[in-house]
Amino acid sequence: MEPNTQGIREIRVSNIRPKSGNDYVPTHINTDRGSTIRHFKYVDDLTLIESRDVNAASQLPPAFLELDEWARTSNMRLNPRKCLSMDICFSRAAPPPTVISLEDQTLEQCKVVKLLGVYIQCDLKWDTHINDIVRKGNSRLFILRKLRFHGLSRSDLVTIYLSSVRPVLEYAVPVWAGAITKSLETSIERVQKRACRIIMGQDYTRYSEALVQLNISRLSERRHSLCTSFAKSMLQPSSKLHHLLPPSRNSTYNTRNNQTLRHVRCKTERYRRSAIPYLTRILNDL
Repeated sequence: MEPNTQGIREIRVSNIRPKSGNDYVPTHINTDRGSTIRHFKYVDDLTLIESRDVNAASQLPPAFLELDEWARTSNMRLNPRKCLSMDICFSRAAPPPTVISLEDQTLEQCKVVKLLGVYIQCDLKWDTHINDIVRKGNSRLFILRKLRFHGLSRSDLVTIYLSSVRPVLEYAVPVWAGAITKSLETSIERVQKRACRIIMGQDYTRYSEALVQLNISRLSERRHSLCTSFAKSMLQPSSKLHHLLPPSRNSTYNTRNNQTLRHVRCKTERYRRSAIPYLTRILNDL
């Protein structure tokens, strides 16, 4: 079922810096306020996420004060210039953003936040992230141009493209592959098309023929393959993401419905194209 959540408020706490030589950051921070707030930490980045009804009072301000107090007692400090707040709410009567302050500074309200290399927009679209990876991919094509100018073989150029350019275009692909638009798909594919043109030079005729000669798959096919592999890994009970998938269908009857997992009911197209419903459909189509 689609979560009945009308508002999500996020505080991204970046760079919890120690005042002294103590650089140890515990993995557990006491931000327990029922089921409305969860925290996720990676190295020195901590993200607080609150999922609540649009009419309910936010519990983030007191949770943030507790986090600041914990940091101070641990000889560390939060940098207010790197602490960001973002609202995700699709209600027509969206509440005003909660003002959260630290050291007499109000946290910046942002529309886009970068979390572990992935740009997340408040409207849950992927234009910013895709434009960023396309920009990075195009900038790395300069390497291919230089190496081809100096006489590097075609096979070596392909190897360099596959190892230094294409991974940029496929970073965190299971998160956004099912939700991007056709225009964004075209923008990503154009980067590989330019790479093929650079590698083949005057021998380049058509993109489809270049892919065959260079033994390279279309990026759209690669995304589906990567998502399939990732979804299969989530099926393993030992996977830390296994609990995100819907329950398996345990039927003793031989029916025409041979789906592996239960169907995820989605009320909106936005949720239907999000990661978990998309990966579930891939597994059920196998």
